[in-house]
Amino acid sequence: KSLTEKFEFHSILGYGSNGVVLGARRRSDNLDVAIKYIYKTPSSKICEEVNILREVSPHPSIIRYIDSFEDNNCIYLVTEKSGRIVLYSTTCNTSSLFDYIELNGCVPPPEQKRMFKAIAEAVYALHSHNIVHGDIKEENILIDSHHNPKLCDFGHARHIGNNAPPHFAVYGTLELSAPELMPNLNVPAHLTKTHVVKRFNGMAQDIWALGLVLYTMTHGELPLNHSKVISKEIDLTSNKYKEYPCSYNCIHLIRRMLTVDMKKRATIQEIINHPWLKKK
Repeated sequence: KSLTEKFEFHSILGYGSNGVVLGARRRSDNLDVAIKYIYKTPSSKICEEVNILREVSPHPSIIRYIDSFEDNNCIYLVTEKSGRIVLYSTTCNTSSLFDYIELNGCVPPPEQKRMFKAIAEAVYALHSHNIVHGDIKEENILIDSHHNPKLCDFGHARHIGNNAPPHFAVYGTLELSAPELMPNLNVPAHLTKTHVVKRFNGMAQDIWALGLVLYTMTHGELPLNHSKVISKEIDLTSNKYKEYPCSYNCIHLIRRMLTVDMKKRATIQEIINHPWLKKK
């Protein structure tokens, strides 16, 4: 059967890192799904995206892989679309963590801890499989009808390790990149770009991105001048939402994730076991 025989398409939901995302209904059981499609090119990484999603599914905090198809021109990735989840939409309410924060100002406790723990567990699942996401940000974390987060858009995700090719290029969202990957910044002498890029595997950069996510969840915005993060500490005590002050343990966790020296930055295992997430 052709794709249109299997699915009834009803909307354009938006655009992921590697292609357009369509809303559809599976004709066999009326299941609402999201279908990401991309034209085949020599630089296309959609096959890796499909393989990675298949490998880590199902996981409660990762968008669920359902199926994939291909023809001569395109590869199609079918994922869940449940509750109020809408991939990459700019028109629906509370479709992503970014939209949720825009709507609510910030994420109030105890939702901060519950939601961030789920996001961290998704990254833990990836890193346990030697997979890096490469573009963790609020726009790539969906929120379902029960306010459960789901990590999505694996267009920049890749395997790392002895059998995987090294990746020296900066990818993902440049302005949210860890300091060791940001050009033209005053990186300390012992952390020169050449020094760190040779040792880049992506996990430490995922952790930096997680730190920015938690900062934004608790403060309602990114640090005012992200480019200065590497030259002085972020003022984590300056929170415009005074009714939601950050606890000492929460601030400590953010600092551990936003440590400039990536060798000293927290690992995902350390994040999962951090007192702020462990304490009920």
